[in-house]
Amino acid sequence: MNIPPNYLIGDLDSANPKDIQWAHENKTTIITYPREKDEIDTELALMYVKEKNEKDVVISCVFGNRIDQEIASIYLLAEYIELNPVILEENVKVGIVNKEKIEEAIPGETWSIIRIGEPVEGLTLEGFKYPLTNENINNFKSLGISNQAIQNQVKITVNKGKVIYIRWINLQW
Repeated sequence: MNIPPNYLIGDLDSANPKDIQWAHENKTTIITYPREKDEIDTELALMYVKEKNEKDVVISCVFGNRIDQEIASIYLLAEYIELNPVILEENVKVGIVNKEKIEEAIPGETWSIIRIGEPVEGLTLEGFKYPLTNENINNFKSLGISNQAIQNQVKITVNKGKVIYIRWINLQW
């Protein structure tokens, strides 16, 4: 990715030694935890940045070969929503909305909007091929899966509840 993180937090059991060395060389704060612990690395990182009163938190190196940890990391976005966290990987950005969010987009990009937690009331999607207006999502249905941006910005509004958005992008790493 070539952008040094502010923090590298976790047990580092799956970290490449070259990446750890690169983080050291780039003055990244490295906080190491034991492998046996109650929290996954993503939660430890979110706990740490919450203590530091950080906002607009970007988390990377979350997705790998453990779907259980990937799902848990996405749910943690809801738990730490006040940090405005997003997961940013090579070709995907995952974030959370509980009120309103305007995001940059490229027409033709695929986006999915998925309810997380309690029922959602008043979901409105603007700037998408399949817009929604004041839609209620009371169960876990696939209504928001595989939508497409049709404008340079999209707007996601929720009156009650929370949704995650998944944006497939082509980032320059």
